[in-house]
Amino acid sequence: MSKKHSNRTVHVSYSLSDKSGLYSKFVGVSMLSMFENTNANVIVHLLHDDTLSDKNRERFQSLAKQYHQKILFYNVLELAKDTWGEAERIHLEGVSSERYTKANMFQFLLPELLPNVNKVIRLDADTVFNIDVQKLWNEKVDTEVGAISDYELLSSFGLKMLGIDKRCSALYEETDATLETAFNAGVTVFRLDLMRKTFDNLLIAGVKLLKEHPKFHFFDNDILIAFFAKTYTHLPIKYNLRLNYVIQYGKNELTEGIYHYVGRNYSLNVSDVRYKLFLDYLICSPWFDSSVFSSVCKTIQRTNAMKVQRRLQVINFINRVCSTKKRVIVGLSNDEKRIRKELFIADDEPFVEFLLDKEKILPYPFETHFHLLFLPYYDKIKNILEKMGYEEFVHFANGMELMPRYIDNLKVDDVSVIYNV
Repeated sequence: MSKKHSNRTVHVSYSLSDKSGLYSKFVGVSMLSMFENTNANVIVHLLHDDTLSDKNRERFQSLAKQYHQKILFYNVLELAKDTWGEAERIHLEGVSSERYTKANMFQFLLPELLPNVNKVIRLDADTVFNIDVQKLWNEKVDTEVGAISDYELLSSFGLKMLGIDKRCSALYEETDATLETAFNAGVTVFRLDLMRKTFDNLLIAGVKLLKEHPKFHFFDNDILIAFFAKTYTHLPIKYNLRLNYVIQYGKNELTEGIYHYVGRNYSLNVSDVRYKLFLDYLICSPWFDSSVFSSVCKTIQRTNAMKVQRRLQVINFINRVCSTKKRVIVGLSNDEKRIRKELFIADDEPFVEFLLDKEKILPYPFETHFHLLFLPYYDKIKNILEKMGYEEFVHFANGMELMPRYIDNLKVDDVSVIYNV
């Protein structure tokens, strides 16, 4: 896909740690979509560690060459050995490892690794372009960071931020961040020249911040918000169209912008143009393997058949038990209408609201009644009942297994399919 390039050069950065070798494709798809939608000269700065395989490196190089673009590789563990070593030491001293991943933290080395670059667009791997990257590059950013406000994105759908996520409460309590200034760091513009003036070392400052605030939950995003919430340049929402909002509240149509598949929000549902956008680029990328896709489709077919068989087995078992005993439905009161409708339960068949503080949790006589539980956390409830002397499949069973959507033990989901294609 040869294109005549403009004289403008755009700097873009991704971060990558890929032990399985399956994650590189997402960076590749994002790069492909960006190249396909621009005639600018793009220099991709790929920050990685020792997990980048030779095969994936060659694929990245091949993709850039195909579009006459440039990609540079930075093994941060080698090029920033001293800085990374100090950051690791601080991390081990007092930063939780639960959400501390190398790739998330690589971005804070950009001021050090790119000493002659003043501005860079930093992107998460799960982004897809439906816009010319030059438009984002041309946005005026006079502060260290340019980003898209969560509040403004929600407002565009006529929604309000109803409150603070409990996981984020410490961030709001301990920094200058507010509901109006929080942002998602999946698409950001870094003014590296200004960052170098503000921080001697952005990575070390960030890790120290995490050590001082152990309640912070989203490490890389929290660091950026804590440092730049009051000063960042608010960019138009089209540059970070988060799919969880776009799918739920938007129309099934493509608009100009960068789609952000936050939390690996991918799907094989090609009837939705937002999901199809990612799949179209994946199929055109060097990472797509049609033979694997065919194999996965067969696996899904087999799995679906097994799920149907599993459901029939459960239904047959329940029917056998209930042929000698009367059935009692036990659940939460606000679920009664839905359960009766989906399982065609007659109005005169008993439905009992489950209350742990009742003296007798299963109220009907064991000898004549069998209790079907439609409750979340079935295993925990089961343990409680067994300690009280009730026996599974004698006095009660998990009614959820009669509902197709709850038979997930054999599930092959869309994300696992996409990871393996």
